[in-house]
Amino acid sequence: TEFGQLAKVFNEMSLSLKKGHERTVNYMMRLSGLYRLTLSFHMVTNEQDIIREMVFSVAEIIRAEKVLVVLYNREKGEYIPAFPAYGFTESDVRDWSYEPSFINGLYIDSNKKALIISPGDRKIKRLVQEQSDILRNLSVIWLKQKGTLTGFLMVFNKEAGEFLEEDIRLLSIIANNFSVAMDNAHLYKDLNAQMQQLKDTQEQLVQEIGRAHV
Repeated sequence: TEFGQLAKVFNEMSLSLKKGHERTVNYMMRLSGLYRLTLSFHMVTNEQDIIREMVFSVAEIIRAEKVLVVLYNREKGEYIPAFPAYGFTESDVRDWSYEPSFINGLYIDSNKKALIISPGDRKIKRLVQEQSDILRNLSVIWLKQKGTLTGFLMVFNKEAGEFLEEDIRLLSIIANNFSVAMDNAHLYKDLNAQMQQLKDTQEQLVQEIGRAHV
């Protein structure tokens, strides 16, 4: 009996150590993925490339089936899906759009914190529409630039169980880095436009000077 109890304790300790090792390895892999993604954000200046880096990296780090970025479109006055996406084609979400009042309401109701949504939640139909039938779980991470809500990240169907607080913390870090990268991309685009305008002005001035000397 004593030997059996000792064996049981030993087995429990071994199992605990194995689980701890697996958690440590998984944590290190996630940190490595986060590091690679952060570097990528600082190396690209095109908005679509930034979106691509985010959705594919999130899918890899979280091990999710689908990842989609939704951004506010000033011209349409709505929040609409941005591409590239992971696990979605443009035709899949062609008709998806969100009124600012609905999104802002969710944002305020959530106390401006990330949402973890289950299939039975009443918000599902309005968020994912026809995709609700295949939904197991969903995380919504808010995207902000300079304190202003600019969109949100949707992560669908985490493979290994439900979303945990650890997942949300990691996704929030990624979302913050994404917002900074998008802000830098806008600044880079504006700078290029200003430089091109200056170049055009200089060329026009040279032409006018040339005509004046003829």
